[in-house]
Amino acid sequence: MTTETIPAPLTADDMAFTYYGVHFDPIGEEGTPLLAPGRIGPRRMIAAANRYMREDVGECRGLDSYRRHARWLDEVQHGYAVRVIVCDDARLADHSADCGACAELTRPHGWYVRWNAEATDPGAFPVTLLHV
Repeated sequence: MTTETIPAPLTADDMAFTYYGVHFDPIGEEGTPLLAPGRIGPRRMIAAANRYMREDVGECRGLDSYRRHARWLDEVQHGYAVRVIVCDDARLADHSADCGACAELTRPHGWYVRWNAEATDPGAFPVTLLHV
């Protein structure tokens, strides 16, 4: 019988950016969407993302460079995520104990999530996503 480790949820300390008390990080290939642990109100998430876009990305008009504020409200989603701590091949019989992909997933200040999780998934935690 094998036991699986349930990974700890992400916290504010895992996030790279904080504006207006919202801790978040861009995820994905192109830095979108923005993910914040917990349930963040849509207007507060948009305000934090807008400041991030102006100060860190260099968009002088912030989110308005892409579309008007009212339309951003539709882009805020609440859901659940699960922290990923092993690679997709970890369940295979010939998986190496010193797998580089698994090591990358657990490096300090490194994390990956499956952000379309269900609330009942082991280790699931609430997140707020803003699709930029």
